[in-house]
Amino acid sequence: MENIANGTPSLTRGERFRAKYLTRHFAGKLIINILLYLLLFGLSYVVLYPLIMRVANAFKSYEDVYNANVYIIPQNFTVDHVVAAFKRVDLFGKTGWFTLWYSALIAFLQVVSATLAGYGFARFKFPGNKLLFGLVLFVLIVPPTTITTSLYEFFLDVDPWGMVTASGERMSGWNLCATVIPQTIMAIGCVGYKNGLYVYLMRQYFKGMPGVLEEAAFIDGAKPFKAFVRVMLPSAFTMMITCFLFGFCWQWTDDIYTSTIAIDLPSLTRLAMSYNSGSSDQIWNSIQQQTGILIAVLPLILLFIVCQRFFVEGIERSGITGT
Repeated sequence: MENIANGTPSLTRGERFRAKYLTRHFAGKLIINILLYLLLFGLSYVVLYPLIMRVANAFKSYEDVYNANVYIIPQNFTVDHVVAAFKRVDLFGKTGWFTLWYSALIAFLQVVSATLAGYGFARFKFPGNKLLFGLVLFVLIVPPTTITTSLYEFFLDVDPWGMVTASGERMSGWNLCATVIPQTIMAIGCVGYKNGLYVYLMRQYFKGMPGVLEEAAFIDGAKPFKAFVRVMLPSAFTMMITCFLFGFCWQWTDDIYTSTIAIDLPSLTRLAMSYNSGSSDQIWNSIQQQTGILIAVLPLILLFIVCQRFFVEGIERSGITGT
């Protein structure tokens, strides 16, 4: 057959199929894609395997735990210790509600401080800018456990006026470890748990935004703070939501500060990790503890399913274009 318009021969359907799919280029591309999907599937399984096993163990009976033929799917399905874990963890009680609003408060304060700090690092040039930002990055690699003892000693006996007795011994100050004040102060001061990461994300985001937006605001007579609030802040909403979700999740599952500077406050994570059946069987107690932890993180799993769009968009815009 020939093309009527230009007189060139047209290909049949079979010839087009062979030209498109039965080529060396297509075969190589297909093999690469298959290998990539297998790699992603394997990595996903490695990441999800602990969660899968915890869900499976939550519904196993005592007999299933020691049955060699039972791996993931239980033979004697039961919800008894799931119900017991719900009661123990107090997810919908006083502990759950306190953890909810406390995590939201700390995450909100961390986002506010990180947004201001990140904007300052990205848009203002001042002596020591790079040095201070380097210290922010350094905070990311310092384990929080290395400073918890110092924080505990500081907030255990707070004496802002430096009252000293005649013998040189410090008088008894305020014990703030039983209040929400320590982590609140740290969040406002941008030194809270994982706060350095939020500063980095916000700095990279503002760094990648075009400067003409602020210049247009300055031409219209806006001051730096007004330009930040009216122009830069609305466009950074997605990144702020991402940082808030990170902060909320990490504060919800925090067992470092809640076991030191907030030891007297209700904590879902601490209740879940201390939960066991009271049996002398360590394996059975471990499964009970895992069930409690699963109940404690269940709201976070649901939160991620609902808000995963903000996670993806925030990570995509976090610093790919900024330097």
